[in-house]
Amino acid sequence: MEVLRNGVKVVRSLKPDFVLIRQHAFSMARNGDYRSLVIGLQYAGIPSVNSLHSVYNFCDKPWVFAQMVRLHKKLGTEEFPLIDQTFYPNHKEMLSSTTYPVVVKMGHAHSGMGKVKVDNQHDFQDIASVVALTKTYATAEPFIDAKYDVRIQKIGQNYKAYMRTSVSGNWKTNTGSAMLEQTSVSGQAPPKASGAPPGGQQRQGPPQKPPGPAGPTRQASQAGPMPRTGPPTTQQPRPSGPGPAGRPTKPQLAQKPSQDVPQPAAAAAGGPPHPQLKASPAQAQP
Repeated sequence: MEVLRNGVKVVRSLKPDFVLIRQHAFSMARNGDYRSLVIGLQYAGIPSVNSLHSVYNFCDKPWVFAQMVRLHKKLGTEEFPLIDQTFYPNHKEMLSSTTYPVVVKMGHAHSGMGKVKVDNQHDFQDIASVVALTKTYATAEPFIDAKYDVRIQKIGQNYKAYMRTSVSGNWKTNTGSAMLEQTSVSGQAPPKASGAPPGGQQRQGPPQKPPGPAGPTRQASQAGPMPRTGPPTTQQPRPSGPGPAGRPTKPQLAQKPSQDVPQPAAAAAGGPPHPQLKASPAQAQP
């Protein structure tokens, strides 16, 4: 780069660590073409905000609109609505427009420059002669009486939207005095969790084991009583004494009344005694 030091031009070289780009890299203003610097920064691998790739792609607005047309064809009108626009490579192709009024944009101008509202066919032919002097391309799109512009800011995964409303009464909402107001952003996809399954599927929890065959207790409740095939459980008390076929019961399952608790009298009305309080013949009261 060249700098002035005591009225003398001095050439210096430097390698920046980071670049924050705050102006257009390519405009129709005098000496407004900085695309060579963008290419040099990209060649040196210098990080920047916005990215150098996006800055270079936005040098020509019809190129950006062409990318939006591709997304419109891929996603459809419902997901990605887009206005109609006609591209004229030069003034010779500007014969007429399909609808009026239209907005004619000349070249890669910014900030409302090079934009003219055309109401009829005669005005359209006059603008074509002006485009001939600029020696550049032009686009035409239907005029929309907008109340405000919407500016969307994206930093990482954070989005912010602003409404820019003109207070000067100009049909160009991005020129002159304007009021900026932040608005809410709807339809923003939440960030995916680190452990989320691929494909956007929600985790449904661990797989359930298939139910096994029903046990003897469940079968007995559904199909009636059935013979016991295994050892008795602690939930079903068995009377003391020898079991079937003279087999004694297990000691830990035998229910013997406590010696400290006095034995109850015979049950009233001749009813059978409680299974847990049944006394053996040797301990019966006279």
